[in-house]
Amino acid sequence: APAAKKPSAKKAAAKKQPADKPPASDVQLEIGQDAPDFDLPADDGQRYSKSSLAGQRFVLYFYPRDNTSGCTTEAKEFTELAANFEELGVLVMGVSTDSLESHAKFRDKHGLGVVLLSDVEHAASRAYGAWGHKSMYGKPVLGMIRSTFVVGPDGKLEAVYTVRQAAGHAQQVLDDLQQRLDTDVADDPEPDPPAQEDVAPPPAA
Repeated sequence: APAAKKPSAKKAAAKKQPADKPPASDVQLEIGQDAPDFDLPADDGQRYSKSSLAGQRFVLYFYPRDNTSGCTTEAKEFTELAANFEELGVLVMGVSTDSLESHAKFRDKHGLGVVLLSDVEHAASRAYGAWGHKSMYGKPVLGMIRSTFVVGPDGKLEAVYTVRQAAGHAQQVLDDLQQRLDTDVADDPEPDPPAQEDVAPPPAA
């Protein structure tokens, strides 16, 4: 009997190719715009959406991949500052296209304390303009652009970041938030003191 043909190198390589990536987003969000809707499952077993977070200020940070060096640094720094964000009433959520299973391993390996959302269909990443062309080692690639968005209780964008360096970014977001909230408090006018009723002085003895 003739020997079975070995699969060609091209076919073997084709099998290893990842599924087609969705096209780059052309969305460019700006401060003051309504934050795009999203509805994603999280590593804590819940689903989070813009509507479920109405009235809540939150940070949504998009990162390329679980367990890579920059993404690990960013997640650990947000975790270290989690109590500070909580004091400000701010929920921090990381988003990547990794699976929930990957998120769970990432969380447990590094003791992460931020919510990790799974955007396997790239819907939120494209809606926020975080999925697009970037340069990696000098070569153009299509993938997740490290980006962070702060959404206010009214659902509008309060801050937009394109992150050049993961280290120190969480602290920058916290500092900017603190400064912005302090300014908002300072800008609020003092309430008028309650009106004093005119009281006639007691008659002279």
